[in-house]
Amino acid sequence: MSAIGQDRLVRLFDAAVVLNGDRRTEVVPSARVATRHLGVNLIYTPVGGGSARSHHHGAAETAVYVLEGRAGFYCGGGLRDRVEADQGTFVFITPYAVHQEYNPAPVPHTIVVARDIHGSSWYAADPLETTPATGTGVSASQRAIDRASCGAQRVLLTTRSLAAGARDVVGAEGRETAILVLSGEAQLAAEGDRALAGQEGDWFYVLPDAACTVTNRGTVSAALLVIQEPRVDEPALA
Repeated sequence: MSAIGQDRLVRLFDAAVVLNGDRRTEVVPSARVATRHLGVNLIYTPVGGGSARSHHHGAAETAVYVLEGRAGFYCGGGLRDRVEADQGTFVFITPYAVHQEYNPAPVPHTIVVARDIHGSSWYAADPLETTPATGTGVSASQRAIDRASCGAQRVLLTTRSLAAGARDVVGAEGRETAILVLSGEAQLAAEGDRALAGQEGDWFYVLPDAACTVTNRGTVSAALLVIQEPRVDEPALA
């Protein structure tokens, strides 16, 4: 339920988020939106920066989308494996997978991090000496983060492209949804609410009982990042 009333569609920030070198910026939950499962953050990593040490995120699934730059993750036995992802790439980290984020590029990177739990859910941990038979637990995908692409059970991250004048519907189906306009211009509307105009960098939240219609009102294509968490009637992680 939105903390500011019954609106099914909520603009999360009054302007595009400017990180100004902040390491972590919380998108949801926030003063405008109280969520049950959905936790989304923006993480900024300067040149040569990264996680303080190896760690895992407990029982939470972690979904990453690289907004800018190139992000890297040490993983596997002794952290000897590496997964690196360029702008526009998804990275999925399974529960309890030990890893350590780093920046392999000569420019800063910014990533979207979504979990099926609030907060960072960060637990310092030493890596196993050898990689388990099930793998490192960290994988990159150009397609999406979902069950078919990487085995995600609870988190869903996809991108959608809309040609000029095109319309699409983001169905919530009982899931909390966050939408980021990656490029172009878009008009978002949920039934019974006034339409909201969005442009690159704008964030929106859609209640789980609503469907959001997105229309590209611009003259060039627009792209969206759609983040969805478990149905709100599913048990929350501790």
